[in-house]
Amino acid sequence: PAWEIPAAHKSALENRGAEAQDEQIFDALQATDPNKVFYGGSATSNASLTATDLITPKKLMQAKVWAETGGNRSQNAFGKIGSGSRKDYMVLLHQDTFFDLWNDATIQNAYRDAGVRGDGNQLFNDADLVWNGLAVYKHENIDIFQNGGSGSDVNGAGGLTCAYGQRPEVVTETFEYETQVGHDFNYIMAASRPEFNSQDYAVLGLNFARTSISDS
Repeated sequence: PAWEIPAAHKSALENRGAEAQDEQIFDALQATDPNKVFYGGSATSNASLTATDLITPKKLMQAKVWAETGGNRSQNAFGKIGSGSRKDYMVLLHQDTFFDLWNDATIQNAYRDAGVRGDGNQLFNDADLVWNGLAVYKHENIDIFQNGGSGSDVNGAGGLTCAYGQRPEVVTETFEYETQVGHDFNYIMAASRPEFNSQDYAVLGLNFARTSISDS
């Protein structure tokens, strides 16, 4: 089949433009540690994490309780994200951390015993998971540490703001009597993690040890 090179160039540029916006958003989300951070196991800092301090469903639920109460109202409770009757908190994990969560026995048993039967069960289709009102997504732009750790985030409504001065668009021009085609991806955007009274509005951190797969 015919392959239209200018169309392929435009598609690749659009994909790279979307990745650039993702990177800008995650840079803003992870620019500094949130005011509240949960650590794996009994650790109280990144330095005290051990190899066994992996992510667990219990630790996720502890973070959810803190988000729902605002840490006993030390700050505003997090609003949930969604529409209609389905609203959750969003959890962003690196793929290595998601691997550890997915292979946790509690998660495996829950989806085996309570999930749909057959090929649609999440145990077989590698879907991101939902756990007790936490919508868990994996993304490679989540920071990982060279000592085998990973940062993660629990996000509520308003945890990140983005503003566009110009919506993304691809501008196409022809040159040399229309014998050459050029594409340019343009956008103007700023992203920031809002604060209220010097407290993160709807973001808390989750720092765990991880199985080092992606950088092994």
